[in-house]
Order: sequence, then structure tokens, then C-alpha cells
Amino acid sequence: SRYISTIRDYLVTCIGGSMDLKIDDRSKIATIVLNQPEKKNALSGKMMVDLQEIVSKLEGWNEGKGVLMYGSKGSFCSGGDLETVGKILDPELGIQMCNFMQQVTTRLSNLHLVSLALVQGYALGGGAELATACDFRLMTENACIGFTHVKLGVSSSFGGASRLVKLIGRKNALDLLLSGRLIGATEAFNLKLSDCTLTESTATLKAYEWLERRTNNQL
Repeated sequence: SRYISTIRDYLVTCIGGSMDLKIDDRSKIATIVLNQPEKKNALSGKMMVDLQEIVSKLEGWNEGKGVLMYGSKGSFCSGGDLETVGKILDPELGIQMCNFMQQVTTRLSNLHLVSLALVQGYALGGGAELATACDFRLMTENACIGFTHVKLGVSSSFGGASRLVKLIGRKNALDLLLSGRLIGATEAFNLKLSDCTLTESTATLKAYEWLERRTNNQL
């Protein structure tokens, strides 16, 4: 729609980092890497647009089976890039950005591919919402997930709140959203927000193998 095109043109000017896609035609698994390590992979406007473009490519990858998403340098995503946020203080722009990311994360969650988020370090705010857009989540031993929006005086805006309710139930979701507290790998696993806990040193390899087993019918 027109407003999506307009906000996309604005977001792409909010530079910083990138989302990097790699497609493996042998395994039929794609990887998406959030790449702004100096800011713990915070989401810039450009990265949001990168993600939209990646999702569009994956929607057309008919022979694909799976997609693994993780962050560079041992951190998943610390939320929105504050420089981008500072440029979108106008309420109308903010609403348009939220609508843009809701559409992108919904398309991600609706992909024909089996999607897996590997959470290392922190997945906070928008980063936690991005993790909920995947079918499965694995966490490393020291990783934390936090729906920290309330501490910034904002609400969950990428569609993550409704997905969280479906994943862990209304009461548990409400607790996390209202408190903004961080939960570690053990609690996330007990809540069924995480599907497995991995050792940090081999996490990326093990996550890839975990996804391969579930996309090649070798459980």
C-alpha cells in the first residue's frame, strides 16, 4: 500500500548495520544474520527494510525448507536502534513504522519455511518480538529475553504481544509484558518460549543441525 512504500523510503535513510541473507541450495536452509554488533544488533530503519527484502526473497524460494535467524558477535538483538527511534518521534511516522514491521514479521511467521531463532546474549524489546515471529527458538545458557517496552513507556508494536499470548498463554504473556523483566534460558524453556538450551561455544552449529534434522525428516 501507499503508506508502506512511504515509510519504507524513510526507513532506508536511517542507516546502520544490515540484515544479511545466505541461501544454501544443498541443505535448502537459509540464514539471516542481524549485523550491527557495535549496538548489540539493534534494529535500524535500514535493517527493517533489509528484512522486508529478505522475506520477499524467501517467499519466492520454492525449494527452500528452513531459515535460521541469529545475531552477529554473540547477541541476538537489543531492540530498536536509538538513532532510528530518535528520527521517528513523530506519532504518525511511529504508527507507520509499527505497521511496516507488523506486516514484515507477520510475513516472516507465515513463510512456507520452518523458521528458527537462535537467541544468544540479549533479545530485548523489538528483538524479543522478532524472535516470536519464528516457529522455534533456541537459547544459549546465558541468553535473556525481555519484553522491555514498558520500561521505555511504549507498547509492543511489531505484533509480538499477540504471538506471545499464543506461545505461552495469556497470563504468562501478561506477566512478561507488564513487568518488562528479563527471563533466562531455563525459565524460557519452562514457559515453552524456548525449545532447547545450547552451549554458547557451539550454538550456531548446533542450531543449524537442529533445524536440518527437522527439515530433512530425520528426527
